[in-house]
Amino acid sequence: MDQARGHDGRAGPHFLRTAPGFYYLATGPGMPICSSTDQGVTWSAPVLLTDKSKVWQQTAANVWFANGNVYLVMERRVKEINAWGAGEKAPVLMRAKLGDDMTKPSSWTFASEIDFADIIPGYRDNKPDIDYFGIPF
Repeated sequence: MDQARGHDGRAGPHFLRTAPGFYYLATGPGMPICSSTDQGVTWSAPVLLTDKSKVWQQTAANVWFANGNVYLVMERRVKEINAWGAGEKAPVLMRAKLGDDMTKPSSWTFASEIDFADIIPGYRDNKPDIDYFGIPF
């Protein structure tokens, strides 16, 4: 991991600009985050928002500022399966109050999650038991 930036090289980090400065939210084990109060000249040491056993990634998604909060969605790998990799991930909506120290895990609320593989019977074994009617892809 690049300790200066708190990023492990995977795609999908977020830069969040808030009143005290910037936050850099990375992907990978534990979802590292670090902060800067001097326009990005220096950065705090990375802090993990979750346990290292939880692996996070991000795809193209918005960061939304509303109602005094910041909202974003990350994807967490729930379990490795013998099927298309997208099915092993669960989208998780995250929220933090603007003005709170976002490097503290307690500043974040994580929504409940369900992964795609749990929605379709047989998906985990790469034998989906559906007729594909109504699936938009």
